[in-house]
Amino acid sequence: MRKLLLLSTLLLLPAHAQAAPNPPVKTSFGALPVTPGDDDAALALRAPAFAGLWVEGGGVALAVTSTDPAARRQVLAEVKKQRGASLNQTGHTLTAPRFVPVKYNAAQLSQARFLARGLRGWSEIYVDVKANKLHIAFQHAAYRQQAAEFFRQKGIPADALDLVAAASPTLPPRSTLSQPHRAALNVPAQVAQGDILPLSFKLTNTGRKPISLAQGCFTFKYRVLNATTGTEVRPVPAPGGCAQVGSPPLVVAPGQTGELVAQGRWPVFWDLLDTRGQVVAPGKYVLQAAYGEGKNAVRAPDVTFTVLPATPASTMRKALQVFSPARTVQSIDYDVKFAVQNGVPKLLLTVPDARARDAVQALAKREGVSLARLGIWVKPAPLLPPVGQPQDAELQVSRWSSPQGVSFGLRFQPLNVAAVEGAKNCTFVAAVRDARSGEVVFARQLQASSRANHCPARAGERLDASWNARRSDGTLAPAGKYEVRAGLLITGADGQTRWLSATPQTLDWEGKSGCIPEFCGPE
Repeated sequence: MRKLLLLSTLLLLPAHAQAAPNPPVKTSFGALPVTPGDDDAALALRAPAFAGLWVEGGGVALAVTSTDPAARRQVLAEVKKQRGASLNQTGHTLTAPRFVPVKYNAAQLSQARFLARGLRGWSEIYVDVKANKLHIAFQHAAYRQQAAEFFRQKGIPADALDLVAAASPTLPPRSTLSQPHRAALNVPAQVAQGDILPLSFKLTNTGRKPISLAQGCFTFKYRVLNATTGTEVRPVPAPGGCAQVGSPPLVVAPGQTGELVAQGRWPVFWDLLDTRGQVVAPGKYVLQAAYGEGKNAVRAPDVTFTVLPATPASTMRKALQVFSPARTVQSIDYDVKFAVQNGVPKLLLTVPDARARDAVQALAKREGVSLARLGIWVKPAPLLPPVGQPQDAELQVSRWSSPQGVSFGLRFQPLNVAAVEGAKNCTFVAAVRDARSGEVVFARQLQASSRANHCPARAGERLDASWNARRSDGTLAPAGKYEVRAGLLITGADGQTRWLSATPQTLDWEGKSGCIPEFCGPE
């Protein structure tokens, strides 16, 4: 079984932060794309009776949708071609496979899985090959009901689906942590529709011994009630997949305050949506939250806040979708972090140049994100290593292709290591410049090594960077000649800087991506 597990905080992943879809394929489910990267679906497109496989002892079971011997032979031949070597390596033979009749082929179930990406509130999704169903686990029964109706409207048969939902967990009615403490929820007193409610949970140790609390994916739980009616508008979601493993406990010393839930580069928040995916109405709401379980649960006092009507500027929820940290090869080059400035939630984006800044502003306008919710900072002009001498350093440029297109490897090897002796610090700088326009289309500054001063220890030590043949706005660099430069910026013990550079190399670029549709949209 292939599983795709997502934490609940990733459920807002936008469509343009995912791989571009495959072209539609016609099946009884309609003309729909299959899920990008689905190897079983790709095999079924070549052998339509194929529905999946699993190993049994030293043999293999092949799920097929046809009893026709020719169709089964086609499946077996394609499986041998695509999977035979890997099955042999694990000690499984295809000499006498067991054919298991099923109803739906792998492409059909992959189409259903593709549709499911737009559903709300799921925590686990995979094709259960033996059951011949698409399995989806939801965090609340309301999400499951919405999904069932969604698939019905799309014409996906109910017997191709296994939709399940766990019961919504309850919050502990009070703190069970025996050590003296004080807990507090911190949220804005007011928030407008279209924005988000950032969440903060602090614990103050009022005792004389340290407090140690376990950390994990589901140690923090919260729900939201309508303050007027008492109706639950946001239940505690059931636990889903968890990628957090082996986190150390959070220790709060006596007299200190620890942040059990804090705002980092990406916010912990409620999106102001109910279980139907609808924005809650203006009015007063109550936030209830707890941290931990069993004998170490901390329940904070409830907090009341007000949801105001939307304004043209209240677009933070949309901003989080559009400017997600998840990126594709065609994304704008930016670093992003969340912040609250003067009570206003913002995304702070750092971009390398004016081209990327303009692209961010254009994308925000196109997607309906107010610039009042963005802070854009353009980095200073990148360093461009000077022309070096052959005896000082060597620069090699290589090229390779992948499903995401063409990339160029930039390998710098310092030869004159005497130049770095006694240095306080070294920074490796690589840059690619359009030979016609002079525009620097790529620039990176990296620590040269893991040594204390980040300087290479010996001649020929490799320092690497790579360029994906794109400009900072995500578009392909135009065809033509490009100049590649690389060097070490050395800071001496006296604080003075000097360069150890290589002779520039010329790169001929034909301007063709080579990125396959699973990863890229139209260029």
